[in-house]
Amino acid sequence: MSTLVLFPGAGASRQQSTLVAIERGVAPDWTTVRADFPYRIAGRRAPDRPPVLL
Repeated sequence: MSTLVLFPGAGASRQQSTLVAIERGVAPDWTTVRADFPYRIAGRRAPDRPPVLL
């Protein structure tokens, strides 16, 4: 079993239409996860510093 984790680009959320389309187009035997970065969940516009972000 394979898993694909998708993160949005700058300024977008996990609901971004491109991510949803990719998720729908992936082979049915793959698990797909769309995720948001913690700074987006917290409602901040600026990303965390790299040690926290990654």
